[in-house]
Amino acid sequence: MTFLKKKLREIVLFVGEYSFEVAEQSDGFEGQLFEQQVTLLEEAVKVLPHRKHETFRLHRFEGWSKEEVAAELGISAASVSHYLK
Repeated sequence: MTFLKKKLREIVLFVGEYSFEVAEQSDGFEGQLFEQQVTLLEEAVKVLPHRKHETFRLHRFEGWSKEEVAAELGISAASVSHYLK
């Protein structure tokens, strides 16, 4: 499980720094690599417990702040931070 967490963290960092404009316009290797990374990330997020899944989706995919996620889910911002580790 530690290996999966490490890989997930690496992918999240990679996707967070990726230029989406390049991915949308690229049909070559770079676009394929991006699609594979996103698919792997989505599969990894699916196996998270429900609360962590929702927290991750709202914060990382939807771009909500930790405070917005906390308010939406009825949890503290500290819990959101803990779920995102």
